[in-house]
Amino acid sequence: ITFVRQAIFCDDSTIVIGGSVDFDTVFENKKMMVLRVDTLGNLITFKNYGFANSIDYFSQITQTYDKGFSICGSTEFGHPLDYGYNIIFKLDSSGNQQWYRKWGRNDADNGCISILNLFDSTLLVSSRRPTQADVWPVNNRISNLQKITYNNTLVWDQDYGTIQNNYYDYLTGISVDMQLSDSTILCIRHRTQAYYPIFLLINNNGETIWEREHRILIYGSHLYTRATFVPADNGFVFSGLFQPCFGWGASGRQDIFVI
Repeated sequence: ITFVRQAIFCDDSTIVIGGSVDFDTVFENKKMMVLRVDTLGNLITFKNYGFANSIDYFSQITQTYDKGFSICGSTEFGHPLDYGYNIIFKLDSSGNQQWYRKWGRNDADNGCISILNLFDSTLLVSSRRPTQADVWPVNNRISNLQKITYNNTLVWDQDYGTIQNNYYDYLTGISVDMQLSDSTILCIRHRTQAYYPIFLLINNNGETIWEREHRILIYGSHLYTRATFVPADNGFVFSGLFQPCFGWGASGRQDIFVI
């Protein structure tokens, strides 16, 4: 079973598709998958990355300035509680693995969310950082960014926001959306309460320049928020799905929102 999550258009006019693939029927041997096709859809290469008898989830892929790629996600490999560690793989232009970096707590669930190739030939990786051991129903997380060189050297490690307590933690992380021409970086966090987005602009050293909160209504969830830069006025357009909630339950409806 194959799950496709992302496709990027490369500078050689090929298309690279990332996702996850299961190699057995009990879902205990899942690997990150990267396949490359030409513009007609003909397969050029198919490769998978991960570890034996491990569940390895793909989150995102980015092309690097050395014509290679880097992918991020999570892996259960070596975790004493079968939770996930953060992991990134650096690949060459043919998709061959050059190195991987694995980190995270041994007593909690970790996992990378997104990865961005920066102008200075480094990688910016976002994740949810656990602040304590996972004990039901407490599952505290804080947004984290790490800047890493192409040679696997950590440049800086920075947390953002306040600790969020939510068992369903997939929205309490931070994603790196884009780097602007002045080398600043736009990120999007989600606060657990009502799941509304927080837009964060940082400099290349990870220092916060500004932070803004936006929501359509107080009672509702803002899902899958993404950003687009508007060159005409140096502004942004943020869009996603809004799910109104009434009382404790969701309305069952999802609308498009644009800011």
